[in-house]
Amino acid sequence: RRDKSTIYVLEVDFPNVTIVYYKEFTINKKDPRFWVKVIEHTIWVADIFHLSTLKIDQTGIGDMPTLEIKRKIADLSIQCMVEGVDFTYAFKHKWEGFINQAILKFERYEISAPFIHTLVVQLKAFRFNAKTKMYETRGPSPDHAMALFLAISCVGNQRYYFGTASNKSSQENPLIEPNNDNLKEKVESGYAMKASELEPG
Repeated sequence: RRDKSTIYVLEVDFPNVTIVYYKEFTINKKDPRFWVKVIEHTIWVADIFHLSTLKIDQTGIGDMPTLEIKRKIADLSIQCMVEGVDFTYAFKHKWEGFINQAILKFERYEISAPFIHTLVVQLKAFRFNAKTKMYETRGPSPDHAMALFLAISCVGNQRYYFGTASNKSSQENPLIEPNNDNLKEKVESGYAMKASELEPG
């Protein structure tokens, strides 16, 4: 049962990663602005930490929060790629892939982090069920572990480049050729043409 919403931020020095920020929100169904606050904080995190990629677990809540974050990030010109992930049974292989990727990071000592008690407890609760061929966990929703797995899945030895083309005005071509043969000879000998002599070729 989902009762928390958790954010993890990683600083990447490939292949090594460091947990530099995490925050937990306790879901309050009585607060009509709860998800608005989570969305606003997520956007603030994306901006202040200059995130290149943001993955969102949208299992059980649908894609509306993801779409809203995408829209606001675009409106604010924050250069961050946003992707929603749905951990349904149909995507069990994706879920296993995230866990295996995290396990490799831990085994290779490629993760640095402060001691986060809740995260440690949740990581120890994972078990592989040989009958179902799936990872399982008991107790409350492993929100810290899942947030970390999503963050690790964003890490890769690639870079994203963004470009904008706003407020552009047309410029005159500085390479205008003189259409007069006499002027061409003068220019070749070092003569600087006057403004009145500049004509498109």
